[in-house]
Amino acid sequence: MRSNNLIVFLLLLISLIITPIIGQSLSELEKKYELLNGQYLIENGVLDSLKSIFSQRANVIDNEKKKANPDKDKIVDLMAGSITLSNTIDEQNKKVNLLKKNINNVKQKLHKRYTSIIDSLE
Repeated sequence: MRSNNLIVFLLLLISLIITPIIGQSLSELEKKYELLNGQYLIENGVLDSLKSIFSQRANVIDNEKKKANPDKDKIVDLMAGSITLSNTIDEQNKKVNLLKKNINNVKQKLHKRYTSIIDSLE
């Protein structure tokens, strides 16, 4: 009888020690997810803005080309700027994709953690 009480006491003690550790890392994962998601929204907004500017610039180039007397210097300048903008869009796209990847990794970790917590309740 005494050994059963000791085992129950030890199990209770272990669960009290482990629970804050699990809870803490879970809250850290949740916070990381929120931060990454917020950063994703910002970076994706920047990407959308860059794409919009690029589209507007492409329209200006097309309109200039359609004129009876197109200004070739203006077209060259706009196209040169578009190349720089295109490179910036590519870099921003990489940032957004990396954030998506990191978010998905954290989501998977959270899913595993939530699943293990739910399973431990059964």
